[in-house]
Amino acid sequence: YLPGRRCGNGQLTIDFEKQSTGTLVVEQDVELKLYNKAPGCTSNKWIGSSNVALSAGTYIFTYTVSTDSFTYVKEGEEPAKPVTVYLVPNAEWKQADARFAIYLFGNGELWVDMVQIGNTGVYTAEVPAGYPSIIFVRMNPSDKANNWTNKWNQTGDLSVPSDDKVCYTMNAGSWDKGTWGVYKEHECKYEAVVTAPTCEKAGLTEGKHCADCG
Repeated sequence: YLPGRRCGNGQLTIDFEKQSTGTLVVEQDVELKLYNKAPGCTSNKWIGSSNVALSAGTYIFTYTVSTDSFTYVKEGEEPAKPVTVYLVPNAEWKQADARFAIYLFGNGELWVDMVQIGNTGVYTAEVPAGYPSIIFVRMNPSDKANNWTNKWNQTGDLSVPSDDKVCYTMNAGSWDKGTWGVYKEHECKYEAVVTAPTCEKAGLTEGKHCADCG
């Protein structure tokens, strides 16, 4: 068990030192709202957007000060791993030499620059373990700081993928909507109901990177 105190309304606070790991023992199945708090029971930051169901057992919680976020794993299970995501911008998002970034939230907040893979027109970034939500953001290229002031356009709130559909392609003509697909060898593949981009649209060379392009 970890030292704890109550902040009112039945909220049990578990005190972590910065960059530390602690153990929480759950004696019976529970459903919790997980959050981190500033000292003095103020400034809630929710971890995730809904309640988390924990079965009875021992959980290892780790707090990372650099990202102000928590990760947790049940003892004996594999910990969550980082997720690599990809972005294929459409013609609208490519205008004016825009750059791209991702904004992560739901467990602290974090901006990450996206980097183009060669000259493929596909951009990539790594999502650290523990972040449930992501926004792809089209940024002002003249200022390298990632913040909402430098934002030109953005998607809506999206869930970080938990399957192999990690490539987000902006829909043609849209400034804020796209489609998740499977990333493979510099191209985003899609379910049959979604038309796959041609090699030219993806910025790839037929036969070299995307023999399956249609």
